[in-house]
Amino acid sequence: MYVTKADGTKQKFLKKKIIRTCIRMGAPEDIARKIADKIEERAYDGIPTKEILNLIFHYLGEYDTRFIHRRNLRKSLSLLRPKPDFEQFVRLIFKELGYDVLPNQIVKGKCVEYEIDGILIRNGRKFLLEVKHHLNPHTYTGMDVCLVTFAKYLDINEGFEVKTNNLKLDGIFVVCNTKFSNHAIRYAICKGINLLGWNIPLDNSLEKVIEKKKLYPITILKDEENGFYNRLADAGVLLIKQIEELPLKDLHEATGLDFNVLERLKSKAKLILKQN
Repeated sequence: MYVTKADGTKQKFLKKKIIRTCIRMGAPEDIARKIADKIEERAYDGIPTKEILNLIFHYLGEYDTRFIHRRNLRKSLSLLRPKPDFEQFVRLIFKELGYDVLPNQIVKGKCVEYEIDGILIRNGRKFLLEVKHHLNPHTYTGMDVCLVTFAKYLDINEGFEVKTNNLKLDGIFVVCNTKFSNHAIRYAICKGINLLGWNIPLDNSLEKVIEKKKLYPITILKDEENGFYNRLADAGVLLIKQIEELPLKDLHEATGLDFNVLERLKSKAKLILKQN
């Protein structure tokens, strides 16, 4: 039996790949094997890989509702506006991880000036923050982003040496809402660049940090009228836990949204946070 990939090519159906995918998503091995058995029963020759992935999420969702939200999460991150929303969202994540964050800096290197997404500071060490956002959640972040960021890092530190700036950087974080390409990962490992994205690093990837810290973006709330995301984000409300925690009156004054809408959002936010 063969499966059909997104590009139209075919490859052999391998149950062990399904097991591996389930385990990578956080399912115990025994559950992963049961899911693989169920999918094997439903599979047919030429089944699209997308359909297999849908089945994986369906059965994982039956096992634990958190997996349903994880799938929604990937799409939700792509729905955030790249600037300023996703950049601010990333800064909120690093604050939760214990970093001081200096946003949107202009720094002069030895050669040219740079507008950078932020400086992260922890235990006296300073890191250049580079944020990349993709509207398509399945778009890979390539090696070019790492190459440009590393060149920027070198020029800023050379600028420190010749006194064009007073910023001595100790490292780099490149953050994106999608997966990194294999070349990007290999280059980052070689150059000591810290990557944070979908499924990377394996033990503390973007989605795992969000789930652990309950940092779900407001775009994970579904079926609401157009425009409410932007009105919340413009008021600095990017996380559903902010919606849950802030008083209705404060939310109304900050966003201008109707009290009934805000009450509905609060109910949905509480449900997601409780399930996770």
